[in-house]
Amino acid sequence: MLFRSASAAAEEAKAKPHQHQHEAYTDENFAVIISDLFFAGSETTSNTLEFAFQYMIQHPGVQTRVQAEIDAVIGRHRAPEYPDLARMPYTEATLLEIMRYSSVVPFVARVPREDVQLQLRRSGSGFSVPKETMVINNLHAVHFDVDFWGDPHVFRPERFLVPANDGEGVCPVKSSRTIPFGLGRRQCLGETLARASLFIYFATFLQRYTFEAWKEAPPKEGNGKRVGLTVAPLQYFAVLKHR
Repeated sequence: MLFRSASAAAEEAKAKPHQHQHEAYTDENFAVIISDLFFAGSETTSNTLEFAFQYMIQHPGVQTRVQAEIDAVIGRHRAPEYPDLARMPYTEATLLEIMRYSSVVPFVARVPREDVQLQLRRSGSGFSVPKETMVINNLHAVHFDVDFWGDPHVFRPERFLVPANDGEGVCPVKSSRTIPFGLGRRQCLGETLARASLFIYFATFLQRYTFEAWKEAPPKEGNGKRVGLTVAPLQYFAVLKHR
């Protein structure tokens, strides 16, 4: 129903091209935003979940720790809710590592409206980007920068955990180098929705099931990916055991 309403709004906006031209918020903009939220967000979230379950199969110790935290905070008798994540540091760290390691959106294109001067932090040198020049941001390279991460090709949620301020336990830390949703004013509009959806689906599945490799057709070694506008894992097989 929501998609039909958005589509209808878009058609009406096209039929009245001069209406609301002075407004930044129009029916057409609303329709496009809603479409972006659901169509773009559904594919990226789905792909990220596919990677997440694959990583749980490959790293059963991580899966066990996440399930233990789910049992302690949520239990087995109610559905996970997004506010639960604030009390689940290891699960949040695991989701951050999943998003970094999968890099479902490896590249983001931007076009500056005016000439821009950029300066590199490491070398101090600078260069200019003329207006209307397409700039491809390599998010994958940021997520796998050896100089920053040290061991970027190792799946290790602990990299996002630091001691809590009170000295008891740990808390998650969001690195400025983990940018699956991009940066700046054009940062992904659906980030909050995507993070909430990812946590709820991930926690719900691990609350009820344990993911294991199917012995007759185990996942291939490594982390093969199918690359397009977004990245998805190659086909793999899993056994879901009810907990």
